[in-house]
Amino acid sequence: AIGGAAWMAVMATFNTATQSSAPPWVRSRAVALHTVSALGSFAIGSALWGAVSGVAGLPLTLAVAALAMAGGVFLARGFPLRMGDAHEVTPGTLGVELFIKDEPHPDDGPVSVELAYRIRDGEAQEFLHAVTQLRASRRRDGATLWRIYRDLGDPSRYVERFIVTSWADYLHQRARTTLADQQLEAQVHGFLREGERVTAQHYIAER
Repeated sequence: AIGGAAWMAVMATFNTATQSSAPPWVRSRAVALHTVSALGSFAIGSALWGAVSGVAGLPLTLAVAALAMAGGVFLARGFPLRMGDAHEVTPGTLGVELFIKDEPHPDDGPVSVELAYRIRDGEAQEFLHAVTQLRASRRRDGATLWRIYRDLGDPSRYVERFIVTSWADYLHQRARTTLADQQLEAQVHGFLREGERVTAQHYIAER
């Protein structure tokens, strides 16, 4: 009874952590992946321990399984289960405006997006550390390639460039921005020179 209650409590905790850590647009997919992973591990574990018990006997198999569970408790200390914060899943407002003359077809692409930053002197390393944290959110929301470039003609100017498969995917990426993403962007913008703003350029592949 205690084992069954513990099993149910653990599964409920995992489900809660999954749902609280995923933004609305991907929450159902995250829950589905968690369910498949959990049920799949149950099936594989049942087959594995059944095969072991057929060879080594039930008492020894239970002892080994108990030791493995005890070892898992110590290994889990390095991977704590963290509940998602509200700002990590709350949609943010649209950031840089789209200054485009002609709206591309949704299937057109790939799309190259370039964001230019002109930062204060002497803060390059701090800026690079901050802007690199944007890579994960760009890739998570649909970017297939992300890089940060330094302008050889102007050492204070850096260009963030990422590629999105299509124009529709890029619009989806913009809509998926969370408050946590915008907080990271605000940190990056804090390195801009006084009076400077981030400038954006959008390119669509023709060949």
